[in-house]
Amino acid sequence: MKAEHRKELEKNVLRDRLGKVAEGVKDRSRIIGAVLLGVVVVFLVYMWVSGSSTSKSSALWERLAQTTDARGLEKLAADNRGSLPARTANFELAREMMRQGLQNLASPDNRQSAILQIERARELYTNLISESRDTPILAQEAMLGAARAEEALIGAVDPERGPDALGSVDRAVTAYRKLADSFKDTAQAKLASERAKELEDKRVQIESFYAELNKRANKSK
Repeated sequence: MKAEHRKELEKNVLRDRLGKVAEGVKDRSRIIGAVLLGVVVVFLVYMWVSGSSTSKSSALWERLAQTTDARGLEKLAADNRGSLPARTANFELAREMMRQGLQNLASPDNRQSAILQIERARELYTNLISESRDTPILAQEAMLGAARAEEALIGAVDPERGPDALGSVDRAVTAYRKLADSFKDTAQAKLASERAKELEDKRVQIESFYAELNKRANKSK
């Protein structure tokens, strides 16, 4: 496969992924949308400038383009640790876990599975923070995702692991503050700083809200 063809393939795959991500996050803020667009732009620029594509890399991008389910993304990422396609797969998986988890968190029938999905998203985003040190815009998305997942788990309880909440206001605030301090003067840092302040100022109301949400879910079982 010629180098020009490989580069074109990789760009097409990334454009296709951008479309799929956009479809799943229509309800997010403009800031998050800008982050996702920036993520893809960074990948395109990186791949175009580096010129380090190989036949194996091209095959991975093509495989990623054809992968539409969570299990497939997990396998691709696990089989190709350290590669850009693997990192892209983990970001996609984290976004999808968060989307599904948040969508079903208030549903009595689906709450426990939603909690597990958000926990999985938190784990993925946390790992992606260190994996994305070379790409600040990706690192910011990972940090924001981990903080949002921590906040979503405030008041959540897993009966199999005891009565302790799976998320906490303190850990969420710490996560938001770390993003704000690490990437000053960016849109994501501003968003994180505002959210951290709101959590601190309205701690009692927020904890009560999540506690009531968990209580109602348990009563409906």
